[in-house]
Amino acid sequence: MRRLPLLLLFLATPAMAQIDSEASCAAALSADPAAAREQAAAWRIAGGGTPARLCEAAALQALGANEAAARALTALGQDPNAGMAAAARAGVLAEAGALWWRLGADALARDTLSAAHRLTPEDGALALKLAEMELALGAPQAALPLLDAALDHDHAGHDHGGDAAALLLRAQARRLTGDLEGAASDLAELPDSPAILLERGLLAQAGGTLHEAADHFFAVIRQAPGTPEALAAQTALQDMAL
Repeated sequence: MRRLPLLLLFLATPAMAQIDSEASCAAALSADPAAAREQAAAWRIAGGGTPARLCEAAALQALGANEAAARALTALGQDPNAGMAAAARAGVLAEAGALWWRLGADALARDTLSAAHRLTPEDGALALKLAEMELALGAPQAALPLLDAALDHDHAGHDHGGDAAALLLRAQARRLTGDLEGAASDLAELPDSPAILLERGLLAQAGGTLHEAADHFFAVIRQAPGTPEALAAQTALQDMAL
């Protein structure tokens, strides 16, 4: 019987199947991320387009090369010729922004997520993410219009869970910008929870009603001991005692 050359037999094995689709990319990533990265790059060079670029970025993430993945996703999301709808590009940029944020590249995270928001200003969830980032970066004034937009879109889509998150963040932003009345109005719409009780305490503290603030802080510690909210409440109580 005639034997096939060893090289042909090797190339015919399933393990060496080349990536040429989303499904084969997912399978390759599960089997061997390093090999998947090489095959995705080859697919991209061969004209695989956007699916190949997404596959390569996913492989980079699987390998822990998050900075390279963030750069690849940012470039893809910013490419108007990538053949993606605005919402898809925004999703890619949002993923890149999340990676930049985890890497501690705050400016790149903000710029990337802002670019995603500009592509889909009607996306309330994306506006909420960007507002949360602005607050974390100490920019409550920049967060306010984003939170207003998020609430407008949530009301239109009846997303009451989004409403609660946006109202709490807007209360925080309003407190930090000196709008204590507006912050109180937002909190009045929300049921008590450790996070909301903490914000009620911080608002009372900002308004000078320290006994009320202490009551809220102690309530947080009783209801959720050991949580980040309880630790923040303990810190606030210590600050009040100074």
